[in-house]
Amino acid sequence: MLEDGECEVHEFGAMMFNKLKASAGLSDDEEGSEGSSEEEEEKKPKTWSEKAEEKKMKESGPSNVLELEKLEGELKHRLRSESDERLIEMMNQQHSDSDSDGGLEKQIRATEEKLDKNPKCLLETTYWEVIRRHPTYFPHRRGCHVQFLVEGKELFENVYKTLMEAKELIYIVGWAVTPELKLCRDDPDSLTLGELLKKKAAEGVHVALHLWDETLTGLNMVKRGLYKGMETGDEETRRYFKHTGVRCNLSRRLRTKKGWNIPASVVRMAYSHHQKNIICDMPSIFEEDKRMLVSFIGGIDLTTGRWDTPDHPLFYTLDREHKNDFYCAYPGMDPTKGPRMPWHDVACKVFGRAVIDLLRNFEQRWRRQPKYIEMVPIVKRLRSKDGHPLGLYRFDEENMKKFSDLTNPEKWEEHANRLLGRDVWSLQVTRSIDSKAVRLAKFQGSDISIQEAYVKAIGKAKKFIYIENQFFCGSSEWWNKPHYGCTNSVPIAIVDTICEKIRRGEMMRVYIVIPLFPDSGRGPDSVPSQEALSFQFQTMQFMYREIARCLEEQREREAYVKAESQNDVDEERERIKDILGVEIEKEIPKPKDELLVSRKRIASDYLRFYSLGKVETEQESARMKAELEKIVPTSSFDDKFNSEGHKRHVLGLRSKITHETKHSTPKKARQVQERMLRSRRGPIYVHAKLMIIDDDFFILGSANLNQRSLDGTRDTEMCISGWQPYVKESKKGAIQDFRLKLWKQHLGEENEEWEDGVRAFERVEEIGKENWRRYSAEPAETMQGHLMLYPVEVAEDGKCQAKHSFPDFGDATVEGAEHPLYPDLLSM
Repeated sequence: MLEDGECEVHEFGAMMFNKLKASAGLSDDEEGSEGSSEEEEEKKPKTWSEKAEEKKMKESGPSNVLELEKLEGELKHRLRSESDERLIEMMNQQHSDSDSDGGLEKQIRATEEKLDKNPKCLLETTYWEVIRRHPTYFPHRRGCHVQFLVEGKELFENVYKTLMEAKELIYIVGWAVTPELKLCRDDPDSLTLGELLKKKAAEGVHVALHLWDETLTGLNMVKRGLYKGMETGDEETRRYFKHTGVRCNLSRRLRTKKGWNIPASVVRMAYSHHQKNIICDMPSIFEEDKRMLVSFIGGIDLTTGRWDTPDHPLFYTLDREHKNDFYCAYPGMDPTKGPRMPWHDVACKVFGRAVIDLLRNFEQRWRRQPKYIEMVPIVKRLRSKDGHPLGLYRFDEENMKKFSDLTNPEKWEEHANRLLGRDVWSLQVTRSIDSKAVRLAKFQGSDISIQEAYVKAIGKAKKFIYIENQFFCGSSEWWNKPHYGCTNSVPIAIVDTICEKIRRGEMMRVYIVIPLFPDSGRGPDSVPSQEALSFQFQTMQFMYREIARCLEEQREREAYVKAESQNDVDEERERIKDILGVEIEKEIPKPKDELLVSRKRIASDYLRFYSLGKVETEQESARMKAELEKIVPTSSFDDKFNSEGHKRHVLGLRSKITHETKHSTPKKARQVQERMLRSRRGPIYVHAKLMIIDDDFFILGSANLNQRSLDGTRDTEMCISGWQPYVKESKKGAIQDFRLKLWKQHLGEENEEWEDGVRAFERVEEIGKENWRRYSAEPAETMQGHLMLYPVEVAEDGKCQAKHSFPDFGDATVEGAEHPLYPDLLSM
């Protein structure tokens, strides 16, 4: 990560290793190295016996191999903790030296240092404080608050209300932003996103957008029909805000000089800036006539197809809320008939000192990127009237006084602890990013703190893990056909945690919710989707295989212990009988958790994959539409709803078929649509990026669980993680409320049993199996909620078999298939 830091850590490791060798009585020769030790005594002539012993050692190997392996394990353990501490110290030093251009960094650093050194206003170190033990740019922030938001409707309405209150600044960083997007659809007269931003800019608010520049769209290749693209609409957004008070900067994904084996052209076209974050000001909740910073972070883009409700309609909103906003599961489908593809996502609203770190991320990316884009005049165009470099909001002394969370952090945290009570949060911002995307003085490598946070948190799990993610693949060196292009450690970390619990005789439950198939824009039978499904299926296979192997080893171990215990019992019984003259029964030790002895355990008792789907009958559509008609008449959603520009963006890009193949022709789309219209069912696309550990800790953001998002040198990502320090394990906190809200929506019922994530496993699995039966039946039957078991069967020995295909989608297979000509780097 840092050249100087790496050298220092290596020297530190060498010193530690030499000390451990000396304490164990091992010389360099015994270790197998070619060099000689500095402390070696003068060579003495060897006796015949010593020469014979030396020859024997060379033939059979060193006698202290086990001791050496033990020493190396101890070294790794000690280096892991102490070198992490050394790296954290160096990162903190880098943190204070970085960003010499001034701005917000320079203004608030002094007050932050005072707060960090003042123990009176800091909470005690909690269990989850250990997640910080990895080098990341942003530290933990106390005195924060989090509000979880589920589905696009709840997020968009919160964003609309908050942006309307902004008076100082509005910063948006995103993968895609559609200006014609309608945020509040219950109020057809409300402003679109673009109209709102232009309105606030006209009022004097500093509005800036930092979006991903999709390379080939700038060459008009989409209009020419040569490139389908990712449908971000980046050029349309740039033209929309041209010559307005809104500053819109498009930045490409660029390649770093070090640590890359991917061509620069592939990086520019294949990888993206995937962060999704909104930062603005709002009235302070602690001080009158003051402002405070607030931020929205998660996986939802401010673009088409994301607006949705917990009911996830397929048909009854096509001429209402989703008019001119049709996002389908297969390209080329008729938007007037449906069904649309529902969109499940989560986000959160944050205020407190963590928002300062999110603001820093925006400033660092904004300052870094213009230096490398080809259009030099953009620097002049982005320069604001007040002369601040690159048009950023000026955090000078006068403006700093307007914000209660910037002027006096000590007072802010005291207010937060007093007013929020047990609802106060400790939060940390993590990223996947490199030096080509952010401007940091000494940061020349890549930051993979998102992956590190996931792995560390999984290792600390005690009872259960709940994950929702758009993709799930990794640890490719463990696959049946080992691969070294998808080496993120999240899947193997889950397996290690489960196996550790198995060996201890404890129960661990893992729920993973993923989409039925990835959305490649060309359907589940396309090459990109089949490649992604193949990597996902291989990840599932190795996880179940390793868990089954651990269970078999544990059964053999238990059988051995039981036999030994029985021998001891027999001997004890005979001894007591000889002394007392009576026989007694003595129980054999049993596993700690009674769930482990109810039946023979298999791998799927610990890990289950789920997906989401919806069956909407004609009667249900009519009933829901009648209820909505009472709230907002359908006539309010006229042809101009979501605007004609929005209509052109959605129907023009999403339905355009550029590269026609046997899998992506209009005829194929019509066939799929006819089958879905008859069955009245469709998958709900899981776009959330969420993990909950034991209802005590969460990670939420933009990062998928694949190599693209976790590598640090591919897609740029950002997440936020945290816990409530004052909420104990025995009490119910906001994280558990958030999970129960999701489960009530997914499972279609409210049950006290859901509060225990371990005991609820069998009931959730039962509902998932029944829902999949109903979803895949012909004709489809109404489901209880939306959660259904992923169509993969797991045998007792851990072997996975997908005996089902995707209903209504023809020859698309669940196992997927790799294509010899399609680059793996694009699908991992």
